[in-house]
Amino acid sequence: MNWTDIYDLLRALLESEWTACPISYQNEDFDAPYGAPWIYAEILPIESGGSNFNTPGLRIGSGLGLIALHVFVPTGTGTRDAFDIADQLAALLRFRTLSTGVETAAASVAGGATSDDEGNWYRTSVTTPVHINTTI
Repeated sequence: MNWTDIYDLLRALLESEWTACPISYQNEDFDAPYGAPWIYAEILPIESGGSNFNTPGLRIGSGLGLIALHVFVPTGTGTRDAFDIADQLAALLRFRTLSTGVETAAASVAGGATSDDEGNWYRTSVTTPVHINTTI
């Protein structure tokens, strides 16, 4: 399992179970909807490690990353919609098995702030660690 696989698993999950607003993915063209909420999705690999007990079946590899979903709502519309969307996303990701050996942990919703793009958007974020465990 590698980070490309994690990206594909996250995207498949969001595309099959999320319909509330459009999602933008890293390094892809996207036109933000005018005056409506949207999400920017990121996968951030953090570290990898493992142990080797010199016996097939006892070699364990692990990876840790972070899934970050940034919720954008138009500036001036308050925080209620942003937090509502963020809470729904957190529930979708919380303690989820994405595939054998790929699991998320507790999801957190961060406080919001005005985003860039000339101050047109207010942003809050949902983050959850994602763990990859493999046995060889």
